[in-house]
Amino acid sequence: MKTIFFIAIGGAVGSVLRYLISRIFTTSFPLGTLVVNVIGCLLIGFFYGIFANRGCHLSSEVRAMLTVGLCGGFTTFSTFINDSCKLVSLDQYLQAGLYLSLSIILGFFALYLGQKTSLFV
Repeated sequence: MKTIFFIAIGGAVGSVLRYLISRIFTTSFPLGTLVVNVIGCLLIGFFYGIFANRGCHLSSEVRAMLTVGLCGGFTTFSTFINDSCKLVSLDQYLQAGLYLSLSIILGFFALYLGQKTSLFV
């Protein structure tokens, strides 16, 4: 239960930060989303880099708050890229390519389908 509380706090902070940053970069191009996604990838890479260091003494709750909560609330794109990088680091190039391709293609069509079916509600 303690971990869920930490994740909720991180998620709330991440969501508010995403909103504020996307408001700063309001253009016809989705620059705000791009900036948030790139920052999210930088953050999750930074956090996992710190966690991999033997000198890191953060609790599992704080680790979850920073990654699942903060980065997840900020953008799930960072987790998507981290999962892809894990597959590449394990030399699972076919799986990484499949995961990247399917996520983008299926995600695009799912969003499109969701928009079209919402017209019938």
